[in-house]
Amino acid sequence: RSSDLFDLGRKQNGVVVGDIVLPPWAKGDPAEFIRVHREALECDYVSAHLHEWIDLVFGHRQQGQAAVDAHNVFHHYFYEGAVDIDKIDDPLERNATIGFINNFGQMPKQLFKKPHPARKIKTSGDAAADKVFYRHVRSLLPTSQPVKEVRGPVGQIVQTDKGIVVVERNKVLVPPYFSRFLAWGFPDRSVRGGNIETEKINSVYEGLHYGRIKCAVCSDARTLITAGDSTVICVWQLVPGSVKERGRLLQQKQTLYGHAAPVTALAASPPFSVLVSGSEDCTCIVWDLNKLVFVRQLNDHCSSISPISINNLTGDIVTCAANTVYLWTINGQLLAETVVAEGHKSAIHCCAASELYEWDKDNVIVAGSADGVVRMYSCEFVPDPAEMTKRQLAELQQKEDDRNRRQQSVPGSDSESESELRDSRESLLDAEKGTNPFLKKSQPIPALRWRRNLRFRGKLTSNTAFTRTDNKNPAGICSLLVSRDHKSLYVGDERGRVYQWTVEAPGKRADHWVPDSTIQNCPVCGIAFTLTERRHHCRKCGRIFCGKCSSWLAEVHELNIYTPARVCQQCHDDLQKR
Repeated sequence: RSSDLFDLGRKQNGVVVGDIVLPPWAKGDPAEFIRVHREALECDYVSAHLHEWIDLVFGHRQQGQAAVDAHNVFHHYFYEGAVDIDKIDDPLERNATIGFINNFGQMPKQLFKKPHPARKIKTSGDAAADKVFYRHVRSLLPTSQPVKEVRGPVGQIVQTDKGIVVVERNKVLVPPYFSRFLAWGFPDRSVRGGNIETEKINSVYEGLHYGRIKCAVCSDARTLITAGDSTVICVWQLVPGSVKERGRLLQQKQTLYGHAAPVTALAASPPFSVLVSGSEDCTCIVWDLNKLVFVRQLNDHCSSISPISINNLTGDIVTCAANTVYLWTINGQLLAETVVAEGHKSAIHCCAASELYEWDKDNVIVAGSADGVVRMYSCEFVPDPAEMTKRQLAELQQKEDDRNRRQQSVPGSDSESESELRDSRESLLDAEKGTNPFLKKSQPIPALRWRRNLRFRGKLTSNTAFTRTDNKNPAGICSLLVSRDHKSLYVGDERGRVYQWTVEAPGKRADHWVPDSTIQNCPVCGIAFTLTERRHHCRKCGRIFCGKCSSWLAEVHELNIYTPARVCQQCHDDLQKR
């Protein structure tokens, strides 16, 4: 977009050159235009034919008979070593040759004399073995026992080459080895440094803040950033101390002013060199981590800022206030927001984001709440309701009501199925093209405008959620970590436990299944469950039925089940309608 209003001239028809006109599939967003191209370049088709391009540009088809057969022949001046400029005596001919090369370019050096091998492409079996957690949200299961336990509520989880390192609340790990920690929250308002393995305190720093320290972050091995009741953000530099002092000293590097209320959250991103602070004044401030200066402010939060997370791959900023999640670009543009659940018990305590592929449309934002539930959201485009016709809104509202009625019959399920969302999108596209039978053909249909929306993908409730009666020791979620390979999600709770969630085989067991101990009779026919009359779970809704009432078979694509699996009659009929 030409936001600076530079004078780029006019076209031959007199139109002023300004913003770039994007194709309809880009939905009016330059970032989506780039993402789709990135996704196309990474697709299997491009990978399967990449060696052919290498053969034409660098390989055996660049020159010789193979180039002739491939129609890959250019002017002889364009090939390496075809002409020696220094041996051309005629200045007119020399300048003409140089002009040829400068205007049309020169072929690169031929690197391969034989055909380049094709890249190995994932087969259907390899795709089924893909264990990336955010592509199989409904197939995630936790470990039976915590993988780590600490004495208090989990404050931070970090993955190293040896495993994961966990510390309690009011502690922060010092990179890059994460073998040391800095702790705060003591009655004397000091900051204390210690060793992870021995938990021995080896340094004490006093008088850092006038008030109580509420949050801290280490952006690198030598920088500590603290904030709290004083509304001031202090940047400290860890410097080696003398032999007598036995440790490191803290020297104040910079003081950052900008908030009018206590600072409640800090997040730093070394790849993008930004620091984001959140306060009780319902604002976030983005700071330059190198120059330590104000950059911009993120307003319009509904409450005090709780956790903040920065995506180190895209630079997107996730902020949370009470039970609302906000997604911002690094330039301060609000992309989307959503309310995770109603009530004060659903306040968000931690958040994280997947960072595997920048172009992956399935990337998720993970939010952990005080009710013990981990919820996941993906950012997608939806038609702007302000631009939709009344008929379209009524059509979507009818589908929403039908969806809600079906979900009320499924305990513990509050997600929208993929196929229903796809049907809604296809209906809107039909309306945009003028093929919707509910709209009169004579009625002009304006082009749809799109906006980003955080779509609910799924939730994790085992071991921690207060709403599940089979959880013996429920607890609020206070820390999250996405593993480096994105095959695991680590969840830390208020009881100091860390559970590892991984992808299980689709259709075998899932978190949304109703526990066996809670159902004693089939809800359809009423038969009692015994040793001979076993319980059977519907793979789609997760409810328990007897063998007769769950004898239908169907594929459940939204759960990545592509072979016929056991479902109840209601889910079978619902799947057949689609």
